[in-house]
Amino acid sequence: MWLEVTSTNNDPSIVGQYYLDCVRQIEGAPRIVRADCGTENVVTAGLQRYFRSNADDVFAAENSFMYGTSPANQRIEAWWSVLRKSNADWWIKYFKDLRDTGVYDDSDPLQIACLQFCFTGLLQEELHRVARHWNTHRIRPYPNQESHPGKPDVLFFIPELKGTTDFKTPVDLDDLEVAERNFCKKRDVFGCRSEFSDVLQMLMSDHSLTMPRDAEEGKILFTTLYYLLQAIV
Repeated sequence: MWLEVTSTNNDPSIVGQYYLDCVRQIEGAPRIVRADCGTENVVTAGLQRYFRSNADDVFAAENSFMYGTSPANQRIEAWWSVLRKSNADWWIKYFKDLRDTGVYDDSDPLQIACLQFCFTGLLQEELHRVARHWNTHRIRPYPNQESHPGKPDVLFFIPELKGTTDFKTPVDLDDLEVAERNFCKKRDVFGCRSEFSDVLQMLMSDHSLTMPRDAEEGKILFTTLYYLLQAIV
């Protein structure tokens, strides 16, 4: 439903914002959400239970959010394996190579900010590509299959084709706005803290630099910005 990159995966307000953006996009809250037993999910849990507080089915209110261990959730564990093989492994090895060859020092806060600034956009584009591919690929039928075969996007948006219905709960737009204002926080589009991204954007403008289109351009921009940043720190 969403696949996003940011500088942290344990800020509940950012995770809650992703959930809220998804609810707004699909125009409703899911019947049930399952997540790991981590503090990063507390905002999502609270909002999900609130949005489903007036439902009249067995998954209403408190029952609409379920905590469970990650290894016990075979579907998501299998999907993480797909993500690693199709996308993440390449980037993990790439950043390790930058570190091991001395191009990048992961103990230097300035270098961390520069790396986030230069590569967050590239990583996000890759994740969007992975999500589009997954949501439009065909799930083939096999014995004892729990979920229906077919393309995920078609199964989700046209459930009638498989003889089922849409189980989303409509959410009032005013409730969405109140929740977003009080409990959620949008990530910085450049992946690093605003005080870094403001300076780096200024350097980009002053030296007529452009955002990278691939990993090699990202590496060049990273080294260039870090050199310029050192001169003003």
